[in-house]
Amino acid sequence: MSTKFFTNKGESTVLDKFRGVFEHADINEFDVLVGYFRSTGYFRLRPSLEGVEQIRILVGIDVDAIIQKYKARGLKLIGGAKSEEARSMYIDELINEIEQADYDKELEESVRLFVRDIESRKVQIRAHPKRKLHAKIYIFRPGNFNEHSGGEVITGSSNLTEAGLGIGGRASNYEFNVSLRDYDDIRFATDEFEELWKDGVELLCADLNKAIDKTHLGENITPYEIYIKFLIEHFNEQIEFDPDNVKDLPDGFKKLSYQLDAVQQGLNIIRKHRGVFLADVVGLGKTITAIMLARELYEKNDSGEPFRVLIVAPPAIMPGWRDTVEQFQLPYFDYMSSGSLHKVKNARKYSLVIIDEAHKFRNKNSAAYERMENICKTPTQFGNQKKVILLSATPLNNRPEDLLNQLLLFQDGNGSTLNCGDFGSGLTRFFKPIIREYARVINDSSASDVQEKVDEMYQQVRTHILEPITVRRTRRDLQNIKSYAEDLRKQGIVFPKSNKPESLLYELPEEVNKLYDETLRRIAGEDESDRLNYARHRMIEFLNPETRQDYVYAERISEMLTGIIKTLMVKRLDSSFNAIYETLRRFLRSSESLLNMKAKDVIYLAPYRKISEYIDNGREEELDEILAKTGETDPGVRRFQTGHFQPEYWKLVEQDCKILADLVNRWEAVIKSQMDPKSEKLIRVMKDELFDMEKNPEQKLVIFSESLDTTTDLECRLKRAGFDKILHVNSSNRNKLQKKIKENFDANQEADNQSSDYDIIITTEVLSEGINLHRANIIVNYDTPWNSTKLIQRIGRINRIGSKAGEIFIYNFLPTEKVEGDLNLRRRAHIKLQAFHSALGKDAQILSSEEAVGSFSLYDKDITAEDEYSEELQYLEVIRRFRKDSPEDYRRIKALPMRVRVGVDQAQYQGGTFVFLRNANFPESFVLVQPGQGRLELSRLTFLESAKMLECEPAEKSVPLHQEHHRHVQEALKNFQREAETALSEMNQEPELELNHRRAIDYLKALSNLEHLGREDKSRLNQAVELIKLDRFANLKIRINQLRKNSSKSSVKPDVQLRSTLQILGEYLVDLETDSAQYEEGQLKYSDIKPRIVIAQSYS
Repeated sequence: MSTKFFTNKGESTVLDKFRGVFEHADINEFDVLVGYFRSTGYFRLRPSLEGVEQIRILVGIDVDAIIQKYKARGLKLIGGAKSEEARSMYIDELINEIEQADYDKELEESVRLFVRDIESRKVQIRAHPKRKLHAKIYIFRPGNFNEHSGGEVITGSSNLTEAGLGIGGRASNYEFNVSLRDYDDIRFATDEFEELWKDGVELLCADLNKAIDKTHLGENITPYEIYIKFLIEHFNEQIEFDPDNVKDLPDGFKKLSYQLDAVQQGLNIIRKHRGVFLADVVGLGKTITAIMLARELYEKNDSGEPFRVLIVAPPAIMPGWRDTVEQFQLPYFDYMSSGSLHKVKNARKYSLVIIDEAHKFRNKNSAAYERMENICKTPTQFGNQKKVILLSATPLNNRPEDLLNQLLLFQDGNGSTLNCGDFGSGLTRFFKPIIREYARVINDSSASDVQEKVDEMYQQVRTHILEPITVRRTRRDLQNIKSYAEDLRKQGIVFPKSNKPESLLYELPEEVNKLYDETLRRIAGEDESDRLNYARHRMIEFLNPETRQDYVYAERISEMLTGIIKTLMVKRLDSSFNAIYETLRRFLRSSESLLNMKAKDVIYLAPYRKISEYIDNGREEELDEILAKTGETDPGVRRFQTGHFQPEYWKLVEQDCKILADLVNRWEAVIKSQMDPKSEKLIRVMKDELFDMEKNPEQKLVIFSESLDTTTDLECRLKRAGFDKILHVNSSNRNKLQKKIKENFDANQEADNQSSDYDIIITTEVLSEGINLHRANIIVNYDTPWNSTKLIQRIGRINRIGSKAGEIFIYNFLPTEKVEGDLNLRRRAHIKLQAFHSALGKDAQILSSEEAVGSFSLYDKDITAEDEYSEELQYLEVIRRFRKDSPEDYRRIKALPMRVRVGVDQAQYQGGTFVFLRNANFPESFVLVQPGQGRLELSRLTFLESAKMLECEPAEKSVPLHQEHHRHVQEALKNFQREAETALSEMNQEPELELNHRRAIDYLKALSNLEHLGREDKSRLNQAVELIKLDRFANLKIRINQLRKNSSKSSVKPDVQLRSTLQILGEYLVDLETDSAQYEEGQLKYSDIKPRIVIAQSYS
């Protein structure tokens, strides 16, 4: 059937139809009238237009948009203004088209031909300024058009765009057109076109050239300009941040540029990720930075709801927070100690939560973590998600799982704003293989290569997780970055040099050394017949099967308690003779009390959940006493009889008593002898070296130990040796002695408030954080500092802004045995440390999970972060200097269009291409495309790797782009889009849930199907399902599963199960409707996937 209509069904396209007309007819004139004209459509048609002498294109514009624009500016549209606006609108559209067009070499050549066609007047383009044009008319005429010469007019739905022509890889519209060849039809169309053409505004050649010059096609730039453009695009508003615009600080506070920069960086991170790690090294003023950041968030709050801040910190350092906030005169802060979170009754009133010593919330199984997570994840009064600031000087001194738990205080496990190494990957999925590998390395590797493997593993955590959400400056940064160094110099601030730790080796006499090693073997040895069983702390494990059913995780709890006790005993052995003696004595008394209870047939079993919270809050010094209690007065205590326990249990208790009694008697003999080589060594060094005026100008000394038994004994010994100006500080007297500590050891005190009544502080961990001791410049770690985080915190007490001395000295004690020669002494000391390490094993991680495995390496290197520096900050300094020194060039390069590119002559990456891409969800993707074996190879790069590739001198010359440049960039684009589409597809699907998630969800769904269930209760259950899918609350699924198990065992009625479930869910206040809208805002959408090319650089 013959018809004049045609569509774009099947293989044919409108472009094919046009090409056929030009190929088979002698067309000399081509007129186009369209509502939408895209130059890219013309570019595709251009090869068919070589023989056409005259092309006229008349396009419609949005007149209403022009009128609205003028009204918004308070102007009236008169005279030629509309024409100018029409011309301007077209030019803007053309620039946008070129930026959005396929990155194609032939297309770029067509653009150049288009400009040439307009210059030669072969093509004329006019925009109609008076009315919208919805018609689509294409008129094909021969040179001497008449009723006998032929020609054609096509009209219908197709605009002169790639989509209208059915090309360019875009979604094709359904097009319906008609082809007319009668002279009268062509004449009528031509006459109509001529009438409209008269009113058209010509788009001049100069305008077009101007448009091209504003795109990557018109730019002729140098490699150095590409490097500068790269830095500008990466650092963005950080570059132009002006510290002078920050509000004044209270009297006594210095406006330090590095802190103000940290505030600006923190603001940017919080906007993207809802939370930030403030991780400046100790002594640089994280408290002040956090308060200034909170003040900025308060002042920029445009949500319309009240803004309050909750500060969570250990009790020991809370006074410092209160004092600083009061000096800033900020009335919208509340305070809660880490151990009192249950007192927070209305979490919704807080918009921001600041958590100091955030690493204490690393254990998701603790009650404190659960409360902290609930506070942080509970929305605000208006249903907005909270913002969270985590303070920790050592965010990477944690196990991967501990770091994940801290991140989950402001991120969801199955939905994250972070680019977790892959587009849209969840945090839980990202960390799972790393946690598994970490456990394998720790358990399987020798101590010599553990650190190397852990560092390698943490590199991807650092790159993909920590760097995007961390603000961190070190002292080396402050020295190396000129603007910071100049600022500190002007304000008279100098940081002391921190020397590498020095070892103090003390020799154990032969008999004591044997007892020392035997004690270690019996604490943690392999021989079950001659080692402690820790039976006192494994009571649940040895309940008979019927009774034990009430304890869901009996073996796990017993293993944890055993690990805690074992670790404490190893540490007390290392700490002092008095500490191990007192610890063994308490353990013996506790075990004997258990046998006494057995004799009375009344055995009390006390819960131990609080133990982990004492550990997380750094209160190990109080654990000995807690663990020794039988628990008769504890309200959680349960009463059993001897028959409730397995018979072999009592044999283990008796074996423990026998071993403990033997060890107690032998250590008691050592104590009575008054022999103590460790304290004797300290006294000698104090007299000979530590109070030397040249080394210690302020004549102050700080001594740390984890054990109160040790510090008490050491105070007595030092006083007997003539050192009587001693301040002994522990958890029981810290607050009482606060004033004396400040007067005698805080260099920030006014001179009139300073005193010299005390020269020496002997303290437990209670002074390792949140206090200034920097009139002193020497620290002695009397215990082996297994915990690198604690060691860094201790050093931070004296290495602070305002330190008086020029150098910091750190001394660490190491046990050894009597041997000849210093080298042998050190070798023996390291062997002993290795024995400690082997004895502690994974149990040490139960006690303090950020402890470094193989921590004897702490003696061989400077762990104070003096050598650490941020390379990224160095590049920020480069671009800031460039802006200051060359402001006009900075503005010009900043205004360069997207897609700017350059060729360079560089052998290292010869034949490759670097591409910087972004889309609405992922602002940065750096890719190196290189030729491989028969295919292109793509490497994802970090910012630092990219910066080093692009870095060059201003004089470096550009070279032509190599022949494969466009293919390389296209491959990078395709790969980026493919990964983003995969991520979107995965995000639109149900997340892969683990068994515990699925079981909890199935249980909740079953409850939601109960008859007579109210709408509100059903909604709450459905909401809980969504929360578990998101993995928003770490313990919600665990609690639901515990309820499910207990209900199953006891045959609890469904309505009772429902009430218990709803009671649990009542603790998790989340407005999922509001939250869902916010969550959707931050998620990938198909419209946001398309990548944009920021810059490209090819290597010839």
